[in-house]
Amino acid sequence: MTLWEMLQVYAHSFIKLLNEIRDVEGSWSAPRTNPEQELLLIGNKLGKIKLHCESLMLPSALKQIRFLIEQISPEAKGFNSNCPQEFPHILSELRRRVLEDMEDRVFLCLDRDKTVEFCKAVDIEGLGIANVVLKSPEEIFGENVCNSFPSTLYDLTESVRCFLLARGTACVFHLMRALEIPLSCMAAEFGINSAHTNWQPIIDQIQSAVTKAAKNPASLPGGKEDVEFYSQATSYLITLKDGWRNYTAHHRGKYTEEEAELMLRNLRAFLQKLSVRLAEPVPAI
Repeated sequence: MTLWEMLQVYAHSFIKLLNEIRDVEGSWSAPRTNPEQELLLIGNKLGKIKLHCESLMLPSALKQIRFLIEQISPEAKGFNSNCPQEFPHILSELRRRVLEDMEDRVFLCLDRDKTVEFCKAVDIEGLGIANVVLKSPEEIFGENVCNSFPSTLYDLTESVRCFLLARGTACVFHLMRALEIPLSCMAAEFGINSAHTNWQPIIDQIQSAVTKAAKNPASLPGGKEDVEFYSQATSYLITLKDGWRNYTAHHRGKYTEEEAELMLRNLRAFLQKLSVRLAEPVPAI
């Protein structure tokens, strides 16, 4: 995200957090006309502080604010609206912990163009601000791909994460792993066993079956359309195996961000095309 977006999410919440602490300090030190009502209002403000600490992921401050909330709850013994001396000190400790926790936070800046395509803003409940998270596999690759090849979702998601983090080789590695699922689905269409087998013999057998089917298109349910579909898919798999997978799998390939992006987009389109005709078998219950 951009620096401005980061400030919107984190600086905005940080400023509101400090303002809420200041308001609680002021409310606690003010003269009391209706102690029970005022204590309830302070409890509500502490609840808002807790939300901000959660959104900013401040673990030490969260422990302190939870302790404060417990102490002013109606069930707390010996700690009421009579302004005990401990309360201002506990608030001061809360402020110190907030600053220390913030010092421990580390941010990684991502390319804006990538985040626009692969990330989305999600409102943080109760705070009136948004956080940026990775889009779902359905949003990135399409529902057909996710429904047809559910076993690919882990590697497809990891490939996008690696791409966002500029890890080109890792991105391609996960994409190649994801492709093993539709490859096995293609093999199953021709009765080819793909378990514990390298790509080359599987593709060779699929190519042989497609060549045979081309001479008799009626042998496939979709006739010539099926022949064309499987022929194109096989050609693409051969290109991937020879140009990408072999090098990735054997520790020789290194891929730039640009190459990983090209593979990510091409493979997404390929999976979308395959998902129209192929699907993983539904596990028996």
